[in-house]
Amino acid sequence: MKTTLKDLGLDFIDVYMIHWPFAYKEGDELFPKDSSGKVLYSDVDYVETWGAMEECVTLGLTKSLGLSNFNTDQINRILASCTIKPVNLQVTIGFIFSVVILFLLYEIFNM
Repeated sequence: MKTTLKDLGLDFIDVYMIHWPFAYKEGDELFPKDSSGKVLYSDVDYVETWGAMEECVTLGLTKSLGLSNFNTDQINRILASCTIKPVNLQVTIGFIFSVVILFLLYEIFNM
């Protein structure tokens, strides 16, 4: 996070978000693949990532945290373990995507 802030010329960001409930394997490649072209995913759980992001709030590197593309079970896992609740939930709304339950969850937990 400190490297990103330095690259952007910023002291902090307003909202730091997890865009997907999974991550790619750590390393220098943005989208790492094995020799057969299969995408390599990280073994780090997004709940662990959330905990590290909470530390960024404590250090003043970001003011708040958010989620994107998480389903209700995944959101509940974050809420069950977090000390800082998400301030936003980015979702795609369209005919194919049913997000009513996400909005209800938003209301229940005052996110």
